[in-house]
Amino acid sequence: YMLIAGTVIFLAVITFQNNAFHRRISQLCEQADDPIIMNELAVCQQKLGMKKEIPVYLSPYSSTPFLYGVGKPRIVLPATMDFSEE
Repeated sequence: YMLIAGTVIFLAVITFQNNAFHRRISQLCEQADDPIIMNELAVCQQKLGMKKEIPVYLSPYSSTPFLYGVGKPRIVLPATMDFSEE
């Protein structure tokens, strides 16, 4: 019973932390509308054969790009990074 209780508590904590992280991302980031970024994302999605739209967010607090989310993946890019077609 201790193993089951520990697993349930662990999953509850991870779920809570994931929800809190998602709320922070939604509050602090803005959705990208830069045509260069969106065009490159569309090209990559076409090459990979992806049909699902993945939202891209710009974060003023992130220093590196990252992907998060399992069911609904999201791409978070640093807002201070200069993006070009290269």
